[in-house]
Amino acid sequence: MVTSANRIRTIRTEEWKYNFYIDALGAYADQFELYDLVNDPDEMVNLAYEPAYQEKREQLAHQLKQLERDKLLVRAQ
Repeated sequence: MVTSANRIRTIRTEEWKYNFYIDALGAYADQFELYDLVNDPDEMVNLAYEPAYQEKREQLAHQLKQLERDKLLVRAQ
């Protein structure tokens, strides 16, 4: 359960969904959600803090950062 973040970035594949929550003011720690959409399509079990899924979370976080760089970066003309 996410408490007080006010910004979210998400990446979704056919099998996984990863949410990265950010509090822009820095009052709250960053929070995460990771769902196995194959076995948990209703997103009931957040796997983001389970050690067995740390590698998957890091992989999706890396992909999300790459997408942010590619899609959100303002390029000077």
